[in-house]
Amino acid sequence: REQELQDRQRAVRGAREQAERDHAIAVAADKQAEEERQKAKSDLLEACQRLKNNRLEGANEKKVNKMITEAENWAETTTGASKEDYEKKQAELEANVQKITDASEQA
Repeated sequence: REQELQDRQRAVRGAREQAERDHAIAVAADKQAEEERQKAKSDLLEACQRLKNNRLEGANEKKVNKMITEAENWAETTTGASKEDYEKKQAELEANVQKITDASEQA
């Protein structure tokens, strides 16, 4: 009877320790995901700044500035976006700006 009680206590203690380890792992994974998300957001905002520094003329400049402003606003106001969402937004912005830049150079 005493042995049974000790075995049960040991099992409960082991389960509690495992739950604590699992929780610590989950917290670390959440922290890493948040850091990656913040880095992707920062990269998007840096890309916006870099693209702003590339000067275009006339209507093309207005189009590019509008796209940059929209991307900045999206980055600043969007909640719950993933790292991949930020990376996709940055890739789309850069591709669209490149199209406009290419078209203006050919004109």
